[in-house]
Order: sequence, then structure tokens, then C-alpha cells
Amino acid sequence: MDAMLDDFRAVAETLTFRAPQTAIVSNVSGRVVSDVEICSADYWVRHVREAVRFVDGMRALQDQGVTTYLEL
Repeated sequence: MDAMLDDFRAVAETLTFRAPQTAIVSNVSGRVVSDVEICSADYWVRHVREAVRFVDGMRALQDQGVTTYLEL
């Protein structure tokens, strides 16, 4: 993945991001992601490169009482 990160960032920096209408638990952090964070090219580069924190995200949802899940 490292070889494509510069090109990926270049494309991501040309996009217009919008804040999500629904809270999103990030697989980058394992927590609810802020609008500012998810709307940045840096976030999406990290999403490509860093380890997936799926279990942490599921725990964050469980801690908030969520019982129905949709993974995109």
C-alpha cells in the first residue's frame, strides 16, 4: 500500500468531503469519528495505511447500546 499513498493523497486532496448525516465509527481509531477528521485527505490516507481496529469499533458501538450494525 505504501507505494500508492502519494497518488491516493493527491486524488483525495481534490475531493470535496461533507460531514456524514449519521455518526460513523472509524476503523482507523475504533471510535466515533469527528466531522472534521473524516472530511480530510489525511484521514483517508490513514484509513488506507493503518491497521483496521474493527473490534475496537464494535466495542464502541456496544458501549453506546447499539444492537444493529451495518458495515460499509
